[in-house]
Amino acid sequence: MVEGVKCIGPRVCHGTTVVGFDIYVIGGTDDGFGGLSSCFCFNSVTKTCRNLAPMYDCRSALMVAVLRGAVYAIGGCDGRRYHSTVERYDCKTNQWSLVAPMNRRRRGASAAVLNDKIYVAGGSNFNGVLHSVEVYDPDTNRWTFVTRMLSQREDFSCVTFHGCLYAIGGHNGPSYVASTEKYDPAEDTWTEIPDLGVYSVYLSAEVFCLRWTFCRGQLLPP
Repeated sequence: MVEGVKCIGPRVCHGTTVVGFDIYVIGGTDDGFGGLSSCFCFNSVTKTCRNLAPMYDCRSALMVAVLRGAVYAIGGCDGRRYHSTVERYDCKTNQWSLVAPMNRRRRGASAAVLNDKIYVAGGSNFNGVLHSVEVYDPDTNRWTFVTRMLSQREDFSCVTFHGCLYAIGGHNGPSYVASTEKYDPAEDTWTEIPDLGVYSVYLSAEVFCLRWTFCRGQLLPP
C-alpha cells in the first residue's frame, strides 16, 4: 500500500496491466472461492486510485492484455463455472464491451500480445490442464487455434520477444514444470529451449529493453 493512497481491499488471483501511467487491477477474488467484477486504476503520477466500471462477468484467475490501447479481460472463473467470455475496456469512456468468446473455457492461462493480436495459451477447465493455444484478431473479432504447446501448462507466464512467444514454467496438474518453449508464428511451431534453473509457478515474466546512447566515443547507460 502506498502512503496516502486509499487501499482497494484484499484480493488475489486478479489481473494487472499498465496503460501509460495507469496501473489497472482487474477482477480477482477476496475469499478464495468466488470471483469479482470490480476493477480499479492506480495512477503512478497523482498517486490516486479510482473505481472503474465493473465487468460483465465476475472473474478470478483471468488473463489480461492490452491491445491498441484497450484492456482485455479474458476467461477466468467465478467459483461455479469457467469462462470463455472476453470483454474489452475502453479507457476513455470507462466502459466494458463483450467481444467474441474464446473457443475453450480457461482459467490460469497466460496471455500476450504479438503481431497486433492476443495469444492465450494453456490454463485449465473441467477437462484438466490444457496445452491448446488460440489467437484473437481484433480486425475480424475471431479466435482461432494455432499449434498447441509441447507441454500442458497452468499458472505460468507468456512473454513476447523478437517476434516469438515464450511459455515459461507453471504446472501440469500433478507436478511443477521447469521447461520453457518458444513459438514462432511464421512457422506455427513450438520448440523446446533450455529449462528454468528452478521450478516456478504463479510467476510473472517481463521483457526489459534497455537503450544505450553513443556519445563522444563512449556508450552511456540509459
